[in-house]
Amino acid sequence: MGKNKLIISKLEGFSGIRLKGNRPLVFKPGINLLVGRNGSGKTNLMSLIQRIATGRGDLKNRIESSFFVYHLKEAAKGNAVDVEKRFGTVTIANYAFGDRLGSIKMTLTNCDQPHVIKNLLEPGANFEHHFGLSHDDFDAKFTYLSGNESPIKFESSGNVNANPLPRVHDSKAHKLMGGEIDLVKEYLHRQMLEVYRSPEFIARITKLEEAINLMFAKFLGTANKNIKIDYHDIGTSGKTSLSLMDHDNYIDSINISTGETILLNLIFSLSVVKEEKLKIVAMDEPDVHMHDDMIQVLVDELFELTKVVPDCIFIIASHSTALIEKLAVKGKESINIISFDQDRRVSNNERDVDLINALSQNGVKFSPLMLSRRKNIFIENQLNPQKDSRSLLMKFFVPDNVPNIIPIGTSGNVKDVDSFNGILKDILRNKDINAVGILDGDMWFKDKLKDYLSGKTSLSEFISNLIAQERAYIPSGSSSNLYYFNFWEIENLYLLGELRTCWKDKSGNPLTMNHYLEILNQNRDVVERQFLKMFYKSIIDIKPNQGFSVAKVREFIDQKVGNIHRAIPDNAVEMVEELASEIHRKNLLNWLPGKEIVSLLKSKDFKFDDNSIQYENLVASIRIREMLELN
Repeated sequence: MGKNKLIISKLEGFSGIRLKGNRPLVFKPGINLLVGRNGSGKTNLMSLIQRIATGRGDLKNRIESSFFVYHLKEAAKGNAVDVEKRFGTVTIANYAFGDRLGSIKMTLTNCDQPHVIKNLLEPGANFEHHFGLSHDDFDAKFTYLSGNESPIKFESSGNVNANPLPRVHDSKAHKLMGGEIDLVKEYLHRQMLEVYRSPEFIARITKLEEAINLMFAKFLGTANKNIKIDYHDIGTSGKTSLSLMDHDNYIDSINISTGETILLNLIFSLSVVKEEKLKIVAMDEPDVHMHDDMIQVLVDELFELTKVVPDCIFIIASHSTALIEKLAVKGKESINIISFDQDRRVSNNERDVDLINALSQNGVKFSPLMLSRRKNIFIENQLNPQKDSRSLLMKFFVPDNVPNIIPIGTSGNVKDVDSFNGILKDILRNKDINAVGILDGDMWFKDKLKDYLSGKTSLSEFISNLIAQERAYIPSGSSSNLYYFNFWEIENLYLLGELRTCWKDKSGNPLTMNHYLEILNQNRDVVERQFLKMFYKSIIDIKPNQGFSVAKVREFIDQKVGNIHRAIPDNAVEMVEELASEIHRKNLLNWLPGKEIVSLLKSKDFKFDDNSIQYENLVASIRIREMLELN
């Protein structure tokens, strides 16, 4: 991703939009999706960005009267004389583009002093005529597209209107004009003919035609239509124009349908992004007049453009569920979500739960992915950019039947799981979606561990309970569509028996079962420590130090636990050691802590390389695909 972020660090007094929590609003290179109800400020925010990037567009009629009046009152307190000078300069927005800083400021200008205060403070006063705006122009190669505006008709006149001039006999003028002329119009027309007939122009037109028709065909599918740019008759008609060939029918540009014209306008603009290497592209409801299949093409083209022009900031505002969904399918890491709440406050949405809440507030149920015809599977996962477990999980499904796997994530603390469960259950109660929720298996394991260490169940009963779980998922019992993984956590997918040989040492040799068991036996304290941590975190509201060892557990209990000490057996360490030993002996390796074992293998210089594995044919894949059959 490029470095040219657009950051708005201050915004007030403009169209009622506020920065939520006064946090800077960041537009990143790539796709930036604006989410908000009608009237929340999406289009106004785009207008502000247009002004920032190019200086075009008048913002005066969008400056809030209350904001203006407040500063006017402050400036004129006690004395109306020299109110223009006293008002000074008021900053509406501060922003940065790359390493350049800028601002939009407001000042009073051309005020009729005796009447300015009365005029500006009266309800309904036409105050915008009394102030001017100034700002730093970045000239960021910006283009704005709106599916709701009247499209262009693609005709360029070669006739130049100009008043006749007397014959000029000045030698310098002759030299400049290339000869004596009677009319400026004649000269300019001749110059245009030379351009239109030049090999360079013809080559560019041909290339443009090819590019347009290639993209046009993608949008229209099997429709037998193509575009022709007419320029050969420039000498007689004085025009270049675009026409549409629909089978054998020739349709002049002025008669092309509104939907097709808007589509062509979009295609031209997307081509300009490539050719001109634009820095900012704002698209307001580009999906207007598009069917779902065309929206998919638009999304594909946009993501292709992010590769061609990686520094370009694409800002897209839309109410289309289809467009939002198809963008979101690309993954949260590929989309920068910017949302407006009901109070017109705007902010970036970094966490999955934040995004779900933002979409819900704006009329989209929980997540756009949930609106798909595919199965929706919510997993307990932070979706760390450096460790995308969702991507690994998706490999186990057949390509034409991949569910929407939506990570939500907790803070990583066991004590937070109840609030996370509440969010997940709220989502799953929605009967309009086809979804299941999957929690990490350690959340199921911890209750069994608690019963074992508190003496409610024996070791043999604990182990029998683990062996009895044959499917890939364990029902939660509290909800018909809430399950646990039948392994410690999603990282255990890297440790499945069929994938064990994907772990390669420095020489490229695969990890054998004997070597794996040897490493586990030599580092059994890694497992025992995690079991103890799970137990203590489930009964006490404190978090043990990450580095505490088994040998220090009793010391930890005496110092930190207090009266709850009585609930912990004196032989807790020995019981955990016995449990770990039995899990090894019974080959229940799916109940080893995944993250810690993965880290252990990496510390032994093993690397995970699954390029040679056919995931679809694994026994594990068949079991994992059972989730599509869950209620």
